[in-house]
Amino acid sequence: MSKVTILGPCPLCHSAKLNLFSQWTGWRGQMIETPKVQCTDCRCEATVEAWSARKPAPPAAWLLVEALRADEGYSVTLICDNPDFNMGPNSAVEVCGDFTDWSERRFEGDNLTGALMAAYLAKTGGAVSPEIADALKREAAHG
Repeated sequence: MSKVTILGPCPLCHSAKLNLFSQWTGWRGQMIETPKVQCTDCRCEATVEAWSARKPAPPAAWLLVEALRADEGYSVTLICDNPDFNMGPNSAVEVCGDFTDWSERRFEGDNLTGALMAAYLAKTGGAVSPEIADALKREAAHG
């Protein structure tokens, strides 16, 4: 009986073009089948078990929250959607840290990620870490 496994995209190039194949090895006179998967774009490969066990990348919003509260004493407050019941930005966060002179400062955006990104850019002076940039690209590619 075969087990159906849903495989995620390539961890290196994020391609969904994958090939499944079997690798056969001999051990003490017996043939052992190892199911494997290979990305057709970058050619990386792994066992299906290892490929499936990968921990999914965290969403950009979570990475932004972690970056904003990483320093001691910093805080992030997520505010409900459309906090002002108006036609303005739909999401807001309040952040406290040295870049806000240790007082709560509000950042808004069209969605939670946008509001967190506004706060993150204020904290970093416009610099974006590669991990956060990758997460934002990944989410933009999936709509």
